Amino acid sequence: MKKIIRAVITFILILSLTACGANESKKDSSSSSKQSSSAAVHKTTKSEKGLESAKVNKTKIFKYNHSEYDIAAKKVYNVSFEDTSWADTKIAIDKVEVLKTAKDYNYESDEDGTYPLQGFVRVHLAITPARDINIYPTQGLVVFNNSEQHNADST
Repeated sequence: MKKIIRAVITFILILSLTACGANESKKDSSSSSKQSSSAAVHKTTKSEKGLESAKVNKTKIFKYNHSEYDIAAKKVYNVSFEDTSWADTKIAIDKVEVLKTAKDYNYESDEDGTYPLQGFVRVHLAITPARDINIYPTQGLVVFNNSEQHNADST
């Protein structure tokens, strides 16, 4: 599991580097008017998180990308990772979930063809910007200790 946590931290570091190239808005120093901003708060539902589960022969179902996968085991790791090095933005990871499928599935990737899928790793990101930013967490790349690389995806 240390390999997975290291891979997640590598993913976040790559994410941070990717985010550095994102568009930043410039403040107009000649403008004396005050700008106000507000954000609508939305409580993410279990359905939106992909946490919907149903009991079918005591197996949990994980829904991802319009497909369902039988999950044999789930392990949640509470982690504490924070990066504040970019654009007055705090990026934090507080939870990593590892889901093991009950059997091997064939997963058809848009970029890499078809390969066996044996589980999922989900990273819970909390991104707190101090101003308007553009950040693209799903453009990150996860590099595992065995040099295997996978593009991040979003549910």
